[in-house]
Amino acid sequence: MSNLLDRDLSLAASADVRAAAAPVLREVIDFGLAAFQRCSATAEGHDTPMGVLFPFLHVFEMLDGVEIQLDKAAPIPATTTLRAAFEALLAMDWVAKEDSERRGAAYVVAEVHRRLARMERYDFTTERGKQLRAVLDSDELGKGLEFPEIPEGEKDREELRSLLDEPHLKTAAGEYDRTKQVMNRTPEFYALWGGPRDLESLARKLGRSAYYEILYRSWSGTAHANDLTRQLRHVDGQAAIARLRDGSELVATYAHAIHIGLQAIEVGLNKYRYDELKSFWTWYRSVVSPVYRRLTPKPSNVGRAV
Repeated sequence: MSNLLDRDLSLAASADVRAAAAPVLREVIDFGLAAFQRCSATAEGHDTPMGVLFPFLHVFEMLDGVEIQLDKAAPIPATTTLRAAFEALLAMDWVAKEDSERRGAAYVVAEVHRRLARMERYDFTTERGKQLRAVLDSDELGKGLEFPEIPEGEKDREELRSLLDEPHLKTAAGEYDRTKQVMNRTPEFYALWGGPRDLESLARKLGRSAYYEILYRSWSGTAHANDLTRQLRHVDGQAAIARLRDGSELVATYAHAIHIGLQAIEVGLNKYRYDELKSFWTWYRSVVSPVYRRLTPKPSNVGRAV
């Protein structure tokens, strides 16, 4: 057994934290998925539900993965999954907050363009496909990769493109093209009509800059393998590599996962099931708050409504 990883020791050392926090995170996930289903059943609007509900579901799919990682006392890898959940929270919050139908249309248009690009890239009869094939053939690893045959052809792509001419999407499709030309790059859906140009600006616009600045940036370091300072420690005055699953971030990661889940639930209910907010906060105070307040010293400062 490596002295860098002792799975049994990590589980034993974190048993009390996991015993207290894991059931609460699971409760938040289960509550969130049930809320998602209720919101889906009554959601109104042409494109708004796409821009709110799919990021909503993505949040809880990611938190489900975080639950698994934390149950094995692996908080550092879990932060890269939390990073994705936070991005989804920002997306659903942007669409739900105001001008929802137009922002929802922007979300759908951006998705159509992503799908078109993906279909063209893996069709080796297209220019994009030929470029990818050339790249793969020149790459040692790529030479051995076999991509699944993509059944979609030009007819399928043309059918997908035709969606952009639908009355409810046509204005957003035109704005997407205009924004792409102005930015000289593929825009995020929230950048349309003069919206935030990047995720940092989006977080600021939504009043979530603190989470972005303090946590998202550090999580990005792990995601992009440039967090050397975290991996190096000093023991008895000597440099040492940090032990995996050392438990130092476990409490905080549980708290952040619970917080992101709570915020997503609040955004979804506020948009589609406003009458349930009172019962939601009753549930929070009785089930979540007692443990959540032990995980973070100032929970009222972590989120806007918690």
